[in-house]
Amino acid sequence: MASISGLIIPGCWIILLVYWLISAMRVKAIAERQSLSSALAHRIPLGFSYFLMADWHSPEQYPVYQRQVKALVPFVL
Repeated sequence: MASISGLIIPGCWIILLVYWLISAMRVKAIAERQSLSSALAHRIPLGFSYFLMADWHSPEQYPVYQRQVKALVPFVL
């Protein structure tokens, strides 16, 4: 059973990606361009959030993770 679910989940993601790419070809081009400063104002915090959520190493190494765990401990116990 584990092998079936191991194939179904990636298959669903591939189907979604193909559907999204086909749908993306049918939309019209954007009407106005975004300035560089406006684009960076959105992309820098988003990139930083991806960095914080990434589990490249042990999560205990990140100070943000340690603060969250310490804040949740009274509610879990």
